[in-house]
Amino acid sequence: MFPAHWMTAPDAQVFAEDYLFRAEALREQQRFVEAVPDYNIALCYWTNLPSVERVTHAWLLARAWVGRGQCLQMQAPERALEDYANAIDLMRSAPEAPGYGERILLPVALRGRAGLLADEERYEEGLRDAGESLELWRRLSEEGHAVGEDLADTLLKRAGIYMAADRMDESWTDCDEAVRVLDGLRGDGYEIELNLDGTALLCRAMSAERRGMDMDAMADLDAAAARLEVGWPDAPELSLSLFAGVLFERARLARKLGDDKQALDDCERSLQASQLAHRRQGQADYALWAEMYLERADLLAGGGVHGRALDDLEQALHYFEWVRKYGTGYDEARVEEAREKRREYVARMRDGRTFDA
Repeated sequence: MFPAHWMTAPDAQVFAEDYLFRAEALREQQRFVEAVPDYNIALCYWTNLPSVERVTHAWLLARAWVGRGQCLQMQAPERALEDYANAIDLMRSAPEAPGYGERILLPVALRGRAGLLADEERYEEGLRDAGESLELWRRLSEEGHAVGEDLADTLLKRAGIYMAADRMDESWTDCDEAVRVLDGLRGDGYEIELNLDGTALLCRAMSAERRGMDMDAMADLDAAAARLEVGWPDAPELSLSLFAGVLFERARLARKLGDDKQALDDCERSLQASQLAHRRQGQADYALWAEMYLERADLLAGGGVHGRALDDLEQALHYFEWVRKYGTGYDEARVEEAREKRREYVARMRDGRTFDA
């Protein structure tokens, strides 16, 4: 299967391209796990070519590294970071990109690496990559290429890094520009990708709330929920986990603003959407589930329904334990807070201070 000493460079090139095209087809279908082995084989053929042949086919090699990086960034971020770095280094030294398909590879790779660097709290490096990616997308846009969604996506990537670095003003500015870019595309009759639209509004809402702009944040969350609601529950393009996230953020903000009824309704719907995402799309965010159950427990307890609140607390503690064993971001202080609430609810039920039937 792999290239041997007897295989000619043209033969290896043909095999490499066949595996690359198959891998890309699988990636487009979001079948990332299946795509990786085909990327591996394509890269094996190319990296075993003589150096002069690797230079000739540098952009195809970069394309394979970028594609595999995109497939690996959730499950194997360290490997994805290495793939992006290999692709970026190669593209910086390669001959001029022959066409649009090659020119977009560098900003895509820089955007992907920016997010992974931010996940490692290397914020300045991530911001540098995101900024360079933005400049490349802007240049393509000025030349008349239809890259508005990529421009908005990269703005949101940088906004997320600013938010993680607690630079809220800059985060909100990027989110606001991303929303305006998408609104402009919509005004021109362009059909916006559903999840990107929802993500832009969600990110601007989160930045706005952290800047003390609660009513602006609620308006954005209402708009995001309304747009995503169009695809609920069966549209294949809808990210159910995104819809769950929007509803949960709105539940938290509604509670903060004193609307416990909306908060409880949104919390229950966010749990429903998140669990449906797990069943249909294999997406499981144990930390988010724990927070959802904890939030609903607080709302139920606020209404005096301590029995149901206690059930939700048990679920929250169950998922916090899963985070400790299998996930990241385990917060012992949050767990102890949930345990303290459990003791309080048990005491209230024992003393009859509850509205449970």
